Amino acid sequence: MEGSAALRTEAGVRPEPTPQRSGPRPEDIGFGRRFLAATSFGSVLTFLVNVPLAVVGIAAILAWLPADDQRVRVARAWHELDPPGLVLFAAALTAHELRARTPFLDVRMLARNRALTTTYVRFCITMLITYGFIYGWTPWLEQSAGLSAADAGLLLVPSFAVAVVVSALAAWHRRIWPLLVAGATALAAGSAGLLLLTGRSPLWLLLAVSVVFGAQNGLNVVTNQAAMYGQAPRTRPARRPGCSAPSCTWARSPLPA
Repeated sequence: MEGSAALRTEAGVRPEPTPQRSGPRPEDIGFGRRFLAATSFGSVLTFLVNVPLAVVGIAAILAWLPADDQRVRVARAWHELDPPGLVLFAAALTAHELRARTPFLDVRMLARNRALTTTYVRFCITMLITYGFIYGWTPWLEQSAGLSAADAGLLLVPSFAVAVVVSALAAWHRRIWPLLVAGATALAAGSAGLLLLTGRSPLWLLLAVSVVFGAQNGLNVVTNQAAMYGQAPRTRPARRPGCSAPSCTWARSPLPA
């Protein structure tokens, strides 16, 4: 097979491209599904390489960084964030990418492609809120609701379970915008539900908030990835923003709006 493909290439005939697999993309439902869906050692190795890096990072933090100051105020934290430095970095990065012949971040393309830029902004805001919930939910359950670490972790399980089911179903839907609206509504509902919680909130309310955040996660990841795949320039499919190697291999055709 490889020899015949090489002969056809030398004769000026391009070999037929390998057909893409159909079905939901592994990254649509997070790292857990991607790991379970891996069918080759290379995919697993890509995931496992993060483990030693994380161990080295944790060891370096514990060895060299000072302990956190629990009395840090908002104003001080904002000052340490260095907003002017962030602005200068963004400006320098933009200027560099504008001069580059093959930019990593195609600023001109993003300026022309408003639909893709809107999807990026929407996805960034969604993931900011989602990760804020993921990393803040269990500490709040322990410190404010008085739950043990094990109980707090169990309350997070329904969120991931619902995300797996919802994203698998959403990946087969043929229309994007209804799911985007549903995901945004679920995200708003979950965020509003957080405002209703107190240290004495009943267990069913805590469970409901966890389930709603899982549903919005499944909906928003699938639909925004599909939107990015469909809105990115088709002249450079291998460099489509948001299209990682597994997603380009597993992705089906872009969903119609």
